[in-house]
Amino acid sequence: MKRVFGPSNFAIDFSKDSSINVDLDAGKPMIMDSDRGADVLASAPSIGGTLEDIDFLGPRAADVLAPLPSSSSDPTEAECTRALNRNLSERLEDVAPGQRFCIATGEGRTASMQVVSAPRGGAVMKLKVTIWEQGS
Repeated sequence: MKRVFGPSNFAIDFSKDSSINVDLDAGKPMIMDSDRGADVLASAPSIGGTLEDIDFLGPRAADVLAPLPSSSSDPTEAECTRALNRNLSERLEDVAPGQRFCIATGEGRTASMQVVSAPRGGAVMKLKVTIWEQGS
């Protein structure tokens, strides 16, 4: 499949809100005001919360996430498709630097995220994101 975006860096800033909705179907990752149209929700413990316990959830409790084993290489679309077919979940808890996971978007795309940094006590999580075109 053809890549629509990435692999490129993307930051989530929890300094003003503890729940951040992200849309991955817009051609590049976009922060959303609500879960309508969002593909994943990043949740920190409290407003202005630290990056000690961050979870990723499927919006509206949907099973859209699949963890991947640790690796220094970027996930491939085929690797994500396999993971999404075998190990789908609605929640990944306590994500940490180096963790990789895949997302099935609401419009049929496949995406991957790898946590680049999430400094304890900080407010900004950095991710490496790749989005592939819609499946056939």
